[in-house]
Amino acid sequence: MAHIDIAERTAQAVSQAIITSDKSLRSVADETGIPISTLRRKIKGVGEFAPSELYRLSLALDTTVGDLIPADVLTGKVA
Repeated sequence: MAHIDIAERTAQAVSQAIITSDKSLRSVADETGIPISTLRRKIKGVGEFAPSELYRLSLALDTTVGDLIPADVLTGKVA
């Protein structure tokens, strides 16, 4: 159950970072090389972002990988 929660919560953080960046989903997909269909699916919480995808997203969104992963997930204290 926590596995799904982590994917969903990371997806929410990525989605929020995209909104905050003021970039379109298409431009983020183009900049990261992640197919837009894959990006849409993963933002919906279907599947997980690979570490390499989070890294590329952090570069495109001018943030850190740590900002794209909820703090309790990083510390291992997921309820």
